[in-house]
Amino acid sequence: MNGEGLSYSYPALRGSRVVAAPLNETIAYVMRGVPGAAMQPFGDILDDTTLAAIITYIRNAWGNDNLNQHQNFSLTASPQDIAAARRGFSSS
Repeated sequence: MNGEGLSYSYPALRGSRVVAAPLNETIAYVMRGVPGAAMQPFGDILDDTTLAAIITYIRNAWGNDNLNQHQNFSLTASPQDIAAARRGFSSS
């Protein structure tokens, strides 16, 4: 609820590297998951619009909207951003 996670099982999203990364990296974390963590990959089970909404939410919730420490840091993800990432993943 507060973005601080639950002990070791679910790491915090508040201020985390998943959220504070450049947009393309955050998309990759959410779509591919984070090995060794409880964050499963969602890229194969959620559509582009839903993934964009989730990423936009986590980048704006729990004070994360103040994490714009990266050049060109975007608080929002669009379905087009997700589609572009999918195309990039399939070609790599």
